[in-house]
Amino acid sequence: MLGFNFVKVACRHLGRAKKKQPPSFGLGQLSLVEHAICPLDSSISLVPNLTHHSEIAFTDKNRHRRSGYGTVHATFGLSAVDEFYLWGLLGLTFAQKELTLDFRATPHFVLRALGRIDRTSKRGGSAYQIFRDSLKRLAGVTYESDCFYDPVRAEHRDVAFGFLSYSLPRQDDSCRAWRILWDPLFFELCQATGGRLFFDIDTYRELDPATRRLFLFLSKVFWRRKLSGWFDVAALAHNVLGISPSVDIRDIRAKKLARPMKRLVEIGVLAPERAELERKIRKGVYQICFERGSYFGKSAPQSQVMVSENPVADQLQSLGINAATIATLLRQYKIGLLQEWIDITLAAQERNGVSFFKKSPAAYFLDNVKHAAEGTRTAPDWWHELRKEELAAADNLKRREDKTIPVKREAAFRNYLNGDAKGIFETLLRETFDSFVASGQNKSEAQKNAVEVVRKHLEHRFEAEHPEWRTFSY
Repeated sequence: MLGFNFVKVACRHLGRAKKKQPPSFGLGQLSLVEHAICPLDSSISLVPNLTHHSEIAFTDKNRHRRSGYGTVHATFGLSAVDEFYLWGLLGLTFAQKELTLDFRATPHFVLRALGRIDRTSKRGGSAYQIFRDSLKRLAGVTYESDCFYDPVRAEHRDVAFGFLSYSLPRQDDSCRAWRILWDPLFFELCQATGGRLFFDIDTYRELDPATRRLFLFLSKVFWRRKLSGWFDVAALAHNVLGISPSVDIRDIRAKKLARPMKRLVEIGVLAPERAELERKIRKGVYQICFERGSYFGKSAPQSQVMVSENPVADQLQSLGINAATIATLLRQYKIGLLQEWIDITLAAQERNGVSFFKKSPAAYFLDNVKHAAEGTRTAPDWWHELRKEELAAADNLKRREDKTIPVKREAAFRNYLNGDAKGIFETLLRETFDSFVASGQNKSEAQKNAVEVVRKHLEHRFEAEHPEWRTFSY
């Protein structure tokens, strides 16, 4: 299962980091928080080439109730834990003074700002690997919807977009920045005032995945009103929380939905006296209504809230530049120029060692930034070549990984044929062979056709018993 162990580790550790972190917030896209982008159960969602559908109810411009679908295609699978990094990274991106599609920061800065590690944590380790794996899955996502609300054009539209792409150093102990490049359409939808939801990332981090989804969904609802209105319980569980449709409604009411509601009452998101109102429509069909709690009396995070640090300052500090000089550099030069020469300086240091610099990395950086800003210096050729090599290496790694998935699937299927299905395979093969011979085929032809038919039959059976491979066919 791709990344399954790391996701289980992530679920255990996301809430453990110490509290004394720079103030930060998350940013959710308003239409996306209305429905689950993957199944809640990671054993179902962390499969290659995942396709997940959610039904979306909406009101059209004539105020008629309509429904459509949101579909997520995830090349490497997806986990509900990945949403923490998606909304957290968006929050950090929008917290920067210069808002651009191109967000660059060290993983140490991101993980520290999101409360995953603290200042004493070393570079690398499981937190870095969980973050790296999550980015890979998020980069493999394509989202489609036939009823997505576009706040820029104020109408529901047919859309398709990705979330992000990235360029990362191969080694976790590198001081060079990780580059996150947001999909332009997705970024536009998040940037629009009517398309984004700012929320407290500290509160969000402390919740389990199901409660996080309900928290964001109700945060959108309670922003406008005290009572949520009535929701179909099954639709809320399946489409908003991502609970499997196979789960019985009794289990949903008693456990799957009750637990997140209880947790939201504890933190004040739901009112304690009337955490929910429920009514029975008919057998097996229930509706639920929520009441806003005291949590929303607090001052809500706004787009102007800034983290006390920023990723560029974090990297400049790693070069040995003092706080006063960093403040001057941030006022005097554009962020893009600083980011480029930070990367060049760090790449030179990692490639050639400190002996490369006549004085120091800090002096090299300051001299080059000054001349680059004046237009008398450009990035060195070796750095451009190095970036090409890094991109080529990343592409080669991705191609190798893509090729290994069918190979692993074939190996798993062969083990299945030689193990659990061995007796069934031999029996069906013999019966099918006899049937083909009786129909007039010669033995060689009958044997070949029987193997093909029985194999296809057992492939369907294999995929039913092992859903992690069901998306692949021959």
